[in-house]
Amino acid sequence: KAKSKTVMPENFAPTPEHTEQAKAAGLDIQDEFQKFSDYHTSKGTQYADWNAGFRYWLNTAAGFKRAADSKNIDTTECDEVFRK
Repeated sequence: KAKSKTVMPENFAPTPEHTEQAKAAGLDIQDEFQKFSDYHTSKGTQYADWNAGFRYWLNTAAGFKRAADSKNIDTTECDEVFRK
């Protein structure tokens, strides 16, 4: 049976795995978690696996950071474009 989708649990928080993933990518875990939380709370997103959703978010953020670093542009600019 497929796991039921739910809105983000109030007690959802980054795991040590998330923290390591963010650190390895040069991301600020608290900043990324705040963006993730704000975005998905505002949209009413429902996921079956919130940990997987945040891992995906971090992978995407890492890709934007790599692209921005290689082009020497402000990552905030990329982030704002992506979130629209």
